[in-house]
Amino acid sequence: MARLCSANDKAGSSRAVPIETVMFESLKRIEKSETAGAIIPTGFTELDKQIGGLEKDDLLVVAGRPSMGKTSLALDLGLNAAQRGFFVLIVSVETSREKLGIRMLSRETKINSRRFRTGALEDRDLPRLIAASGKLSKLPIHVLDRETAWSNIKREIRRRKRDGLDMVILDYLTLLDLAAGKNERRDLAWDAWQMKQSSSRCRSTLHLFCYRNSTVKAKTATTPSPSCRIYETAATLSRQPT
Repeated sequence: MARLCSANDKAGSSRAVPIETVMFESLKRIEKSETAGAIIPTGFTELDKQIGGLEKDDLLVVAGRPSMGKTSLALDLGLNAAQRGFFVLIVSVETSREKLGIRMLSRETKINSRRFRTGALEDRDLPRLIAASGKLSKLPIHVLDRETAWSNIKREIRRRKRDGLDMVILDYLTLLDLAAGKNERRDLAWDAWQMKQSSSRCRSTLHLFCYRNSTVKAKTATTPSPSCRIYETAATLSRQPT
């Protein structure tokens, strides 16, 4: 908390405003929501009915155990948005861009990705792959892979914002090279807070995917594990208003 307060003191730009200003700004935001492109659909009809799509300064956190489909969901969100004309940056800390490309091609062609790895392709598969590759190549997506430094990721976000960046997908949070101190929860809260501020300044939706320990349910201890604290800290920040 002291760290957050000191950062705000240095900024020196925040001050209280009268409720009249709040109402005026709120009405402007409601009016703006009626314009095209103000809300980014997830591409999942039932989910969009529940949450109404995504706003461009939202921070969303998705946590799951290994092999539960976090990366597949990340790609689905990115591709669904890009197919609707939104500019997307995918930051993959662990998976290489070649493997991400293979997943995208598998999704588009409905060909099992295992056949790509084993070379068990049929003659009819090649035209489908070429057509899918051409279609995906036209989407407004950039991919940054194997980058763990948050400072470099922020630099790339600012660079892509010049192109009108709408969505950032970071897969995944627990592999980032973040500052570690005596109090892990405090440091993670600080880094997640920085990510939310970057998202708000760039007017982009930021998706954070993170790993959650598979043994969480089996534990009865009242003190959460480090992997739980990562999720809980980021999830709490994601619910805070911009």
